[in-house]
Amino acid sequence: MKKVKLLSLALPTLLMVASTSSAWAAPAVTGASGSLSTGSSAVVSGSGFGSHTMQVESLQNYIEAGTTGQKFTKSGWTQSDWTWASPMYATDASHSGNKSLKCSLSSNNNYNCAFAYVMPNPVNAGNKFYASWWVKYNGDTNGQWKMFKLKQKETIMDNPMEFVFFNWFAYQQIAGGADSNNVEYGIWPQQNTIPKGDNKWYRFEFEMNAGTTGSSNGSFTIRTTTDTGAIYEERSTGNRTHAKAGDEWRYAIWQNYIGNGINSAVIHLDDIYVQTGTQARVELCSGSTWSNRGKCEIQVPTSWSASSIPITVNTGNFTSGSSAYLYVVDSSGTANSSGYRVSVGGTSSGGNEPTPPPVTVPAPQLNSVSAQ
Repeated sequence: MKKVKLLSLALPTLLMVASTSSAWAAPAVTGASGSLSTGSSAVVSGSGFGSHTMQVESLQNYIEAGTTGQKFTKSGWTQSDWTWASPMYATDASHSGNKSLKCSLSSNNNYNCAFAYVMPNPVNAGNKFYASWWVKYNGDTNGQWKMFKLKQKETIMDNPMEFVFFNWFAYQQIAGGADSNNVEYGIWPQQNTIPKGDNKWYRFEFEMNAGTTGSSNGSFTIRTTTDTGAIYEERSTGNRTHAKAGDEWRYAIWQNYIGNGINSAVIHLDDIYVQTGTQARVELCSGSTWSNRGKCEIQVPTSWSASSIPITVNTGNFTSGSSAYLYVVDSSGTANSSGYRVSVGGTSSGGNEPTPPPVTVPAPQLNSVSAQ
C-alpha cells in the first residue's frame, strides 16, 4: 500500500466578508496527523470546515478486498430485479490499488451491467446528492453508453422521476431527467465533460441540489477529470427536479448500458463514493491551489467537526515520492484556496505510525483546464 508522510503548512484563515458586518471563514487546513497509507486512519485539522450529514457510502476499500472473478455484492447494494451482466472483481485494470469492478458487455445478451446503491436517506425536495467514481471504457463507440441514473424506482427503464447520463459518442452527450410529471430538464454537455471511450481512466463527479417541491430552483454540476489533471465542468440551474410532495430519488444506479450500434465493451469502475445531504468532502490533489488542483482523490470521512475530520485514507494512484495537497470542501462547495502539502512515498502494510513533526513547505503551482 502507498503511504503519505505528513508535512505541516500553516495557512491563514480566509475570510469572506458579507454586505453586513458579519463574516464567515472559508475552510483552512492547518494540520494533519496519523499515517496516510491507503485504508488507514488520519485526522485533518484546521478551521471553517462546517458540518457534514455523514450519510456516506464508499466502495474504495471494499473493492480492494473483493475476490477476483467473483460477483460484486454488498449490503445496501442491489441487483435483485435484473438479469443482465454483473460487475465482477478484477485485476486486469485498476485506478487505485490492484482491483476494480469490471463489466463485460455484449449486445447479444448482456447489454446492461447494472448495480444500484439503495440510499438509506433518499434525496427528497431541497436535499443534496454527491457521487464520485473513476471509470474506463474500452469498446465500440458507434452508439450509446448509458452511464448512471438517479431513480425513484428500482428499474433501469426510462421513466419519470429520474436523472440520467448518456454518451452518444459521435453525436451528443445528455445530462438530464424528467420530474414525476414527465417534464424534462437538463443540458447537452460538451463532449469532454462526459468520460470518453478511449480506454483511459476518468474521474466523474455529479453534484445535485434538488429543487424545493414544485419549484424550478434545482441545480446540478457535472465534472470530469482526466488522470493527468485536466478538469472539465458544466453547471445547470433552474431545474424542476421534484414536482410534487412525496417525490424522491432512492436509487443510485450504475447502469452501464451499451446499444444503438455498440456490439461490445468492457467498462472498469473504481473508487465509487456516494453521499447525500451535502457536498462537503476531503480531497487529496496534485495541485497546490484549489483553482489549479488538477487530479484529486476523494477521502472518506468517519466523523466531522468544524475543526477536525478523521478520515480513512485513499492515496489513489499517486506515485511514491510525489507531492500532494489536502483540501476540505464545505457544504457550500468552498475549499481552502491553498493546499496543505503532503509527500507520498514508501509502502506499508497499513496501521498507524507516529505523527511527523510539523514543518513549513512552499507549494508550487500546477495548471488545470476548465470548460464552462
